[in-house]
Amino acid sequence: MNSPDDHQNDEKKTIHNRRIYYFGGFDPRGAGHYHKLFGTQARKIQDKAVKIQIGSRKKLGGFTNLWKISCETQQSESKETETVYTTHIFMGWDDIIRKHWIKSPFEIIYSFFLIYIQPESWSALNRVRKCFSPAFFSGVFPFIFFISYFLIIILFFSTKEIILENNFLYIFFNKFSLLINIFYLASLTYIFYVLAKHTGVLWLMRIFRFNIIFSKNKIKEIEIRQKEWVEKIISQQMQDPADEIIFSAHSVGTLLLVGVIDDLLADNRWSEINPKENTQILTLGQCYPFISLMPSATRFRIALQRICKSDRILWLDVTARIDPLCFYGMHPLQDSGVDIRSFPQPITYKARFFKMYSPDQWKEIKRNKMLVHFLYLLAPEKSGGFNIYEFFYGTGHFENKVAQLTHARNKN
Repeated sequence: MNSPDDHQNDEKKTIHNRRIYYFGGFDPRGAGHYHKLFGTQARKIQDKAVKIQIGSRKKLGGFTNLWKISCETQQSESKETETVYTTHIFMGWDDIIRKHWIKSPFEIIYSFFLIYIQPESWSALNRVRKCFSPAFFSGVFPFIFFISYFLIIILFFSTKEIILENNFLYIFFNKFSLLINIFYLASLTYIFYVLAKHTGVLWLMRIFRFNIIFSKNKIKEIEIRQKEWVEKIISQQMQDPADEIIFSAHSVGTLLLVGVIDDLLADNRWSEINPKENTQILTLGQCYPFISLMPSATRFRIALQRICKSDRILWLDVTARIDPLCFYGMHPLQDSGVDIRSFPQPITYKARFFKMYSPDQWKEIKRNKMLVHFLYLLAPEKSGGFNIYEFFYGTGHFENKVAQLTHARNKN
């Protein structure tokens, strides 16, 4: 495989027909939401030289959806127009997400014990702490939140007799103690539930619960879906060859992408239809160490290791310091007991989103910790850094864009 630097001065390859396979994170909103999001954001990069048209969403079968995009760009030097037609394929798994989407307060409390009562979880969190402290804080924040909930309950029942002693309310409280206790517990649970939603605790709990189950290979539907995806990807390329294929995933979706890429690289059919081309990967806000550091995730680590060692892929991994759920600038297998020094992949890129927004807009963004995890999917106000829509829909080859982006970073 040629590295991006080898192609930095190469003549720009012409891409007319691109296919994007996108794997979303742990989000039950599905293809309709992302079709609207990508369409709205992509139109923001339009100017006098760039014209974008977004097609309607169509079901491809099962939970897979697609929409087509045309991007017409006028070249600054030659004034000629170059058009790229992109087929954006959304690899849906929101049906599986909904099965693991905890809702009731009782499910949340059960998930708390599922996550934090296991020594393996704390072993992984201790490793996370040594790797990247913001991710560690994201991991323990729900624990602190729920311990506070239990402590308040214990404090109430241990002090109520002292508080009400010699108080005129004692007789009333003693008479209706059962009803009052139920009302107190229900009210406190509801308040904490609302706080959990607004502070992001519930969001984090859902993700961590899923990650623990996923690390133990206990979600058979995912393995079946991954096999179906691989077959669909190979058959599509055989029937309708694209000039360029990009596999992209965000957040928890990057975990599912591992099984897909590993199976593709092991399939001779994929090698035959892509003999000279790299398997091109773009990951956003990855959280691999949450799984790779789990002692039980042996299969996952082995598959990830095969991908990182491969000379048949080109992988750009984008993270941002402000994102509390990603592992900023970290190799996916760092501190997992694997020697990563000889691995050619991935190429890590640290996005500087703070330079791509006005000061006022950046202040607004920083207030919403859930939003910052989705910054990778938004079109920034200013150019000069990472813009997903240039990779997805713009002219030029993925390989050259990686070279330009990393070269600009090194220059700065």
